[in-house]
Amino acid sequence: MLTLENVGVRYGGVDALRDVSLVVERGRVLGLIGPNGAGKTTLVNATTGLAPLASGSVRLDDLRIDGLPAHRIARAGVARTYQNIRLFGALDVHANLAAGAFARPQRLHDDEIRSLLERAGIANVDPAAQASSLAYGDQRRLEIARALAAAPSVLMLDEPAAGMNPSETVRLVDTFRAIAASGIAVLLIEHDMTLVRAACDAVVVLNFGEVIARGTPSDRARSGRRRSVSRHRRGGAGVNDLLSIDALRAGYGNIEVLHEVSLALREGTLCAIVGANGAGKTTLLMALAGILPVRGGHVRFDGADITRISSHERVRRGLVLVPEGRRMLAGMTVEENLQVAAGAGGAEGFARIPGLLDRFPILRTRRNVAAGSLSGGEQQMLAIARALAIGPQALLLDEPSMGLAPKLVDEIFAIVAAERSRGTSILLVEQNARRALALADHAYVMERGRIVLEGTGAELATHRDVVAAYLGG
Repeated sequence: MLTLENVGVRYGGVDALRDVSLVVERGRVLGLIGPNGAGKTTLVNATTGLAPLASGSVRLDDLRIDGLPAHRIARAGVARTYQNIRLFGALDVHANLAAGAFARPQRLHDDEIRSLLERAGIANVDPAAQASSLAYGDQRRLEIARALAAAPSVLMLDEPAAGMNPSETVRLVDTFRAIAASGIAVLLIEHDMTLVRAACDAVVVLNFGEVIARGTPSDRARSGRRRSVSRHRRGGAGVNDLLSIDALRAGYGNIEVLHEVSLALREGTLCAIVGANGAGKTTLLMALAGILPVRGGHVRFDGADITRISSHERVRRGLVLVPEGRRMLAGMTVEENLQVAAGAGGAEGFARIPGLLDRFPILRTRRNVAAGSLSGGEQQMLAIARALAIGPQALLLDEPSMGLAPKLVDEIFAIVAAERSRGTSILLVEQNARRALALADHAYVMERGRIVLEGTGAELATHRDVVAAYLGG
């Protein structure tokens, strides 16, 4: 078994993990869940030698593996996959599996390759096929097969279902259960609670780097259909709707991510969108901002159809995105970042900068500091201030609290609340569902590219399914 005892990981002055203890047993699947920034991937990185421990220990049976280099931990029997696909795309399937088997003394034989592909649920894949030519779901499964090629005793899966469609996700349950039944200890990081409930024997919940709950997953599977708390509007703008979306479809390449999404943002209100990773929330904001072309449906803003206009024209009209990850101009100072954004708002934009520095005192003290040297919280404040320099009618906020310490999360949500009180309409995508719903006038829940539930923030905060899936009830 894999045992983590009082594990701590620090990045600079930030505790990414604090006193985390858990056991992953052979033949069982342990689910590790929690919001973005909770420390889940950091835990996998610490276990596999990619992040040094500040405290605690990691043992594989009786062997202490913390402090060992990553390749020696792999040879000891710990294999992993990643959030983002990391195949050798230019190599064929066979070569990718051979790369995974580096920890073994023997070469892979044809019958072993067939067995690995079968165990990962892609027995029909040609070993001679180029990895990048496979369908997205098959590439995800090839990563699992590559990890299994190392003959591990522990398999750590980091969001293996991200980007998969519902039928592909359902098939993963049997795959994970079969892998565990073969005697492997499986740690599954996943936001899809349907998958977690079906596949896991036990669950550990992380939040802000600490274990906040342990137990068994609920026996009650979430229904594939959801009833709206209040009637879901299927098109047509209301009289007070500043932004309305009707049957919007969008995606990447051959993958359609948004499936006829319809929702509305009323003028002067805050509307929250919550849901698991891979639900399509960021894709929706990118489509609204004009960064991602839409495949169908309509977007109306301030009375006009903006479905086909450019992203910069949407900014000029007052629809402004604060992207996930902040996207600073890292080599420029705080003030220069504000000036670049203010240029989109004309002379009035530059006139807003002194007032913004008054509203964000920390930015005033750091105005001549390169944006790339700011802390995460300071960068998030700059990202919001930069958007406000344009003078938006509506802000699209994508995960503003991601990766921040609790005190900074409080500050960011206070800023968002203050901006709403100033009359700015806000569409907020946020993994911290409890905080988002507490602030929201109206809210939607997204699953797999669809709106499955809507209501006021207060209604959804007490809704049975929302509490069970997103609020830890």
